Amino acid sequence: MSSEAVADQRVFPTAITEAVRRAIGKTFGAMYGEEPREAEGSEVGSDEPYVAGIISFVGEDRWSLCWMLPKATAEKMAAQFMGGMEVAFESDDMADIAGELVNILAGEVVAQLESDGVKAQMSLPTVARGTGLRVLPDHGAGVQRLAYQTGLGPFWFRLACGQESIGGSRMPGA
Repeated sequence: MSSEAVADQRVFPTAITEAVRRAIGKTFGAMYGEEPREAEGSEVGSDEPYVAGIISFVGEDRWSLCWMLPKATAEKMAAQFMGGMEVAFESDDMADIAGELVNILAGEVVAQLESDGVKAQMSLPTVARGTGLRVLPDHGAGVQRLAYQTGLGPFWFRLACGQESIGGSRMPGA
């Protein structure tokens, strides 16, 4: 494990990571009928097209969640989400679906955090799509990466918190 990965895990609030893990299992299971398995690897291939749903959270901590879906996974998930209707990767519908998926997940993240006594509000989602895109760590921020494998394909998450969440008086799960 690289020193960057060790540092990332040390500074990102563990309670948030665990709430996100629970939300991923519950949400994906409800929508797709299977619980995703955590996997090795933390990055989409640099030459692979993907769509990313991004949402921010404010409350006791400020942080963001980015859900990265490779093209093949996104197309399968979108088709199942739309009841079997195929959705072109480059379409506006794909962007809308990616935004809706991250929004649904974020709602469950908020519920999981609240069950732990942590208050959080979520922003509206933002969607990015492209090839060769990398979601980079913010300077001075704590980052946690999660990788998952499902029957529909792999996907990744990047969680990032601002400096104030690292150095603040309260850091859940630390």
